[in-house]
Amino acid sequence: MNCRTNTCIQRSMKFRLYGLCITGQCLHFTMVKCDKWKTGCYGCPQYKAYPSSLYDNTKRMRQLKKKWFTGVKNMTIVTPSEWLAGLARESYLKQYPIEVINNGMS
Repeated sequence: MNCRTNTCIQRSMKFRLYGLCITGQCLHFTMVKCDKWKTGCYGCPQYKAYPSSLYDNTKRMRQLKKKWFTGVKNMTIVTPSEWLAGLARESYLKQYPIEVINNGMS
């Protein structure tokens, strides 16, 4: 936003969602059939797995990620697959428009 003059210019942003930034830490929640990421991570059965941690910080990490990602106005989430778009639509990112743009191949 440029507010040097009396008129501010609103810009839009597209965020390419590759990984699972919607969870507190877990990359493999489907393996343990965990749906806690939809409402708030806690008591993670995989916090010692990759990426490993000595303590279960998943609740705090999810809270921070939600704060960071939902504080952006005029943002569109772009995913490379329908599967990831579906997960984003079930997460705290559901307030944003979500598009699928598949990875190109040559």
